Amino acid sequence: TVTAYETLVSPASMTTDWINNRGGGLGTVVLSGPIHVPAASPTFPTPQPWGVMLPFQAPFPFDRNNGHFLLEIEGNDPANLFDAWPVDAENWWRTARGDSTRVSGDPCVGAGGERVTLSMPAAASLVLGGTMTVGMGGTVLPAYANWLGTSNRSYLGVPLPFDLGLVGAPGCLLGTDPALQQIGAGPFAWPIPLVPALENEVLFTQALGLAAGANPGGFVTSDVYQVRLGGASSPMSRTQTVYRRSNLSLPTGFMSAASFHGPICRFHGVFN
Repeated sequence: TVTAYETLVSPASMTTDWINNRGGGLGTVVLSGPIHVPAASPTFPTPQPWGVMLPFQAPFPFDRNNGHFLLEIEGNDPANLFDAWPVDAENWWRTARGDSTRVSGDPCVGAGGERVTLSMPAAASLVLGGTMTVGMGGTVLPAYANWLGTSNRSYLGVPLPFDLGLVGAPGCLLGTDPALQQIGAGPFAWPIPLVPALENEVLFTQALGLAAGANPGGFVTSDVYQVRLGGASSPMSRTQTVYRRSNLSLPTGFMSAASFHGPICRFHGVFN
């Protein structure tokens, strides 16, 4: 059952109480019935293409002057099975901090087990004026290249990730565009400019390690991390999710204590 509301309660003011969040607004049931989702198979890069369509069975008039848009999604699972189906979500921290998330699979492995992995700094340093230090690990010699990019979707018109078998490293992937590079033994320090326009900017980082004999190309590539730069202050919340997977009949749920987050949705149809 999907119910839409207009509410005066902002995402930042939401609580774990369902009735409080509705703010006295009258809801419209826009969907009631079974929804079939594909098998859970998380892949990268994220977010994934739109996979589930929820067709509204009734129109919902929304006037921004009346407050905020609230969508309640309720499921019925008599068996109380664990929900293993992942939904891509956007996250906004309540405090001044950035974040880093691994967005590729495992690094490639050479013929002799050679590999290189990345380690990312604490979120508190991923802010404007800070320094992002990318650590190197694995089994290869300390001869690395580390780069930053702005896309994990394409590079010079070529879709990413791209298999580097054409240059002698089959199974090793280029996962982001190399916009800025450093070469050396690592770790690699990337100063973050104190430029307000960079707040919430999303970057990607990957590394390459020289490994003679690993493959004809003599190198292996690492996994890929997405990094979002934090600002001097917490951004205004745009979305908030309150949920209780185990029992929706209860009057309260759970919400994130550290951040605002919500599923990535797209609405289409007729808009007035």
